[in-house]
Amino acid sequence: MIIDIILFITGFICIIIASISDIKTREVPDFVSYLMIFSGLSLRALHAISYNELNYFILAIINLVIFFIIANLLYYTKQWGGGDTKLLIGISVVFSTYPNFLLNYFNPRLNEFSFPLTILINVLLIGAVYSIIFAIILAIKNKKKFIQEFLKINKRTKYLKLASLIISISIIIISLTIIQEKTLQLIYILLSFLLILLYYFGIAMKAVENVCMYKIIPVEKLQEGDWIQNNLYYKNKLIYKKSFIGLTKKQLELIKSSKIKKVLIKEGIPFTSVFLISFIISIALGDLFLYII
Repeated sequence: MIIDIILFITGFICIIIASISDIKTREVPDFVSYLMIFSGLSLRALHAISYNELNYFILAIINLVIFFIIANLLYYTKQWGGGDTKLLIGISVVFSTYPNFLLNYFNPRLNEFSFPLTILINVLLIGAVYSIIFAIILAIKNKKKFIQEFLKINKRTKYLKLASLIISISIIIISLTIIQEKTLQLIYILLSFLLILLYYFGIAMKAVENVCMYKIIPVEKLQEGDWIQNNLYYKNKLIYKKSFIGLTKKQLELIKSSKIKKVLIKEGIPFTSVFLISFIISIALGDLFLYII
């Protein structure tokens, strides 16, 4: 019981600190994630030894390995940054199990696999909504540039739009001529319109990215994990090659030691607050996906 309370307080405070730091500086301090990993493993090991409950510790090790792989897959596919990656790993250790003392206050729907999986599912669901809302706000704030970029991309992808329209019309014709059941007809017609909407949604998201996510910053403001968008040369020598992963510490030091003044980077959105929201929902309600199905 005591270990659960300490782990809950430690993890909750760490997530709050990470969220505040991400909003203010667009950076998540490494010590936050390392503290969660260290405290999670050490306290769970202490509990396992004291109460002869080895599974309490082994589960943390298993989650550490599994979520290390998952988090890095999300990082290397550019779904989120290095700070979010380390934070997810830390959460998977410190919250390897649901804090049992909270069951006196909440009745969450938990999946049968693991509590970190519940948190991850909620992060993905809430993150999708959060990203769309954030993109809409950016589009409104940069309305003129957004509209210009949207129209430019729409014109450039006219053949893709034509293909979407042809496929949508074909689905409608097939559903009306072949399918007899009215409910199925309606479903297929709605799907055909959804296909067109997805086309325009994709253009809108790309327009927001092009207008709002790229920024030229001074080299001294570069941070580990930043995504530099072009190759960098110093004295006719390639010192940085554009990569699909973020800037490493060694590359950062090399660039700062050169005489390069400014670089073009792609900014992400301050996503760590999604972890905080998802964690609170996971504690109180459990897995949101279980409410959907």
